[in-house]
Amino acid sequence: MVSSDSFDVHPVLLSEAANHPFDLIGAGHPCAFSWMQITHLAEDNLLTAAEKWLSPKERLILDGYTLPRRRREWLAGRLCVKEAVIRLLKKSGIAEPCRTDISIESDKNGRPFLGFTGSTCSHYEISISHSRNQVVGMASDAWCGIDIQLLNDTLLTVRDRFCTVQELQMLKSIAADRLTRLGLLWTAKEAIRKCLSAHRLMGFRQLNLLSGEKVETGFFLDFQLQGPDLPALKSSAIRVVATMKLKYALAACVIPGNMNHA
Repeated sequence: MVSSDSFDVHPVLLSEAANHPFDLIGAGHPCAFSWMQITHLAEDNLLTAAEKWLSPKERLILDGYTLPRRRREWLAGRLCVKEAVIRLLKKSGIAEPCRTDISIESDKNGRPFLGFTGSTCSHYEISISHSRNQVVGMASDAWCGIDIQLLNDTLLTVRDRFCTVQELQMLKSIAADRLTRLGLLWTAKEAIRKCLSAHRLMGFRQLNLLSGEKVETGFFLDFQLQGPDLPALKSSAIRVVATMKLKYALAACVIPGNMNHA
């Protein structure tokens, strides 16, 4: 949130909400999540936030963006992930590092990873997503993926790319609204694809919905992986935890990175 007095920007930790559905994720792996509205980063406080949060390498990247919206969007993603990483460190009893010592970098495929002055949190996996005015970030000690999507007609336009009639029908009992069902499927499959992108980028149609369940705080969606790779994952369901926030679908999942060796 933004303080008009100090222009100090802080993402909101999703886990601070009582009984948030993402508390149900992890399967023994610690996770943290945060989100913020891009509009909280007005141009007059963007540079101040950058000074407090970004590493020197990140400052150079931010300076290379000229479009105001892209600058806010990119910065918000870094803030969210760093807040999630710091929360994980605190849970582990590790002293909070300087935010400018943490650097969010990208590999040749665009997958984000942590750079750090020292090795304190270099083993953490991270994920970032944005849609319209919302940005979310996630950190875990296992492969992780998070995705957010505004419910709009674009989902209707591209639905044949990522879902089947059978999958939509399967979710009808837990979400009557068609856009909600499409949003849940899109974000769930994107979250899985981000998880597995450390190994390879999976196609939407390689992720088949097995079941969907509505719980008190959100949704459980279970998927089966189709394809020749990751045999350990093919033999078991991949669970995604999803929820609705405002007019956005939001989903996240965690997959142990050693599963590809099983």
